[in-house]
Amino acid sequence: MLSALAFACLLAQVRPPLDMSSRYDVVDPNRLALTPMIDGRFDNEEWDVLHSSPTAPVFLQWEPGTLYLGGKFPVGKDVVFSLDMQGDGWLIGRDNVEVRVVWADGAPKVSARMLDAENRNAPAWIFSPFVEAGIRSAGQLTPEGWNLEMAIQSVDLPPAVLGRTIGIRADVLDPIDVTVEPYLPRRTSVVALRWERSRGLFSGMEWEPEYKVRSVTPGDSIRIRMNFLNRGSTIPLRAQMRTEGFGDGVTKALTIPFPSFDRKGRAFLDYETEVGRTATRGYRVLRVNFNNEEGKEAIIQTSYKVADSVDIEPTLPGDLVMVPDSRIIRGEVVLRSNTSRRVSGNLEIVPPENWSVAKFKANRFTIYHSRSQMKAPFELIVPQNARGLFSLRFNVTIGDQKFTRIAQLAIR
Repeated sequence: MLSALAFACLLAQVRPPLDMSSRYDVVDPNRLALTPMIDGRFDNEEWDVLHSSPTAPVFLQWEPGTLYLGGKFPVGKDVVFSLDMQGDGWLIGRDNVEVRVVWADGAPKVSARMLDAENRNAPAWIFSPFVEAGIRSAGQLTPEGWNLEMAIQSVDLPPAVLGRTIGIRADVLDPIDVTVEPYLPRRTSVVALRWERSRGLFSGMEWEPEYKVRSVTPGDSIRIRMNFLNRGSTIPLRAQMRTEGFGDGVTKALTIPFPSFDRKGRAFLDYETEVGRTATRGYRVLRVNFNNEEGKEAIIQTSYKVADSVDIEPTLPGDLVMVPDSRIIRGEVVLRSNTSRRVSGNLEIVPPENWSVAKFKANRFTIYHSRSQMKAPFELIVPQNARGLFSLRFNVTIGDQKFTRIAQLAIR
């Protein structure tokens, strides 16, 4: 009797696989470069809404090399993100990944698996530890539910780069729900990674930004020109310009009359601001609102970077496999100046434990010209039978400033 009752209870808990063929609506398919803080807390304008929902909103943005996902979810619910990193269809190729996040023990717990659909007749789930290792997450429990902030970088996935299209959907489910079999389709919405976008732009109007450079260091100034071409009849009246989110309070906010169009329908707006020395680093979004006589409003947005004095850009070999002997592998690091001044400092490469650097372990460098760069090759001595995902730390010291970049090297 007890066995029959237990079996009946088990059957009551078994559910059919989650249906992921429904339409997934997004607020805007153009996703801006915008850097959040992965701390589990949602600050004002820190995140860009992807999917609007009163109970489970989802957010998506990017910066070169990193995809950012976030959301607010009810207590007792999990979330599954389906990512088609080439935007070419869920059952195509080996670039699709499922990320499931559960709230447990006061923090989000992330698991991931890839869908190998290179054989269209036999798609299969595969576990990729490098994908999971490339995900950083943080969360926070709130009276409304639980927050999730997540950064995805992986040597096994196509990188986030300008112009890439990505298929995305997010499904909220109960902990006992199972996701669909690998051969069943998922209906994702395709989004594009962009520097700029507009909403409600008046009929006949076009625009594009003009940058001398897209980056600025704290304490320096940046000027962004917005060029407009108006073939319509609507005349904007006033323009409000400000940097959103973490840029608020460390950059200028302006409200000015919209400039007159010339006989060819051309006009431009200049946004020039000094960036405060306390500004946090990362990509920020300039937002310009303007309206017409009828009260209709248009919005344009463009991303720019608040950067350290230098960017550290390492290049490491790919497709390495384990070998029984120790060996030397070669790489290169580019130091790219983000300032018009001469930059001098020290670069140190910190290898994984039991590795060593044969060249360029701690070298002094000077970048003489405005926003120029220097390249430095290096060699690493890798111990025998090394296998896994290894972190290399690149430390730059310029006066009292210290910057660090961590790069991942995979040996299979």
